[in-house]
Amino acid sequence: MSATSAAALAGLCVVIVCWLALAALPPGRARERLAALGANGLFLALAGWFVHLALDARADGRIWLLVPFGFFSVVFSCGLVLSLYRTALELRGRGEDGAASATH
Repeated sequence: MSATSAAALAGLCVVIVCWLALAALPPGRARERLAALGANGLFLALAGWFVHLALDARADGRIWLLVPFGFFSVVFSCGLVLSLYRTALELRGRGEDGAASATH
């Protein structure tokens, strides 16, 4: 298993655990933080998956697949960075009070 597929699998596990925990939590600050963590996991899973697909396409010589897989790799990697930034703000207590969610 490559590092990118392991990262994608770890992100998927984080998403599943967060979704299950979110179902049991009442609305509040802890739920918002857990939702932000789940959003980070989702972006990690998607970015890792598309990076893995792009690397496989390059290794197999299917260069024409690098454009779409590379594009989505960049999109979800940028989404991961922004989501991590928003989560850091939320954990430090500087997040906007209910005005924004974990994904936008």
